[in-house]
Amino acid sequence: MSHTFFDLDNTLYKGRLRHVIFDFPQYLFERGVFSPDSISKLDDLRAIYSTGELDRRTFTLEVIKYYYAGLKGTSTSLIHEAAQEFWRDLENLAWFPYTIDLIKLLNKHTESILVSGSPIEVLNIVFDELG
Repeated sequence: MSHTFFDLDNTLYKGRLRHVIFDFPQYLFERGVFSPDSISKLDDLRAIYSTGELDRRTFTLEVIKYYYAGLKGTSTSLIHEAAQEFWRDLENLAWFPYTIDLIKLLNKHTESILVSGSPIEVLNIVFDELG
């Protein structure tokens, strides 16, 4: 069996900010489920990283730190429900126009493997839907 590997963010996933790790917290924040301090820190990190003032390693570790800080105290069932709603609400904004057809075609001939640094809480929904 052969395998096809895809980086999810900004390859298959389009979203608003091109990365689930930023779109999902924003979605949660807008629904009052993610801490305002953590969403502010994530926004600051994106801005600083885009200027080249922050190295990739520090950026990655800080993003994960503030993502989980923003969820602190939130039940896993609430996060799961929000993840389902997140994908439903995004609909056509989530994927590039070719994504779904490409995955379905490739899954007929190979096993597709998505690689992502995005949170498993929200990716489990994608795995179920895309097979």
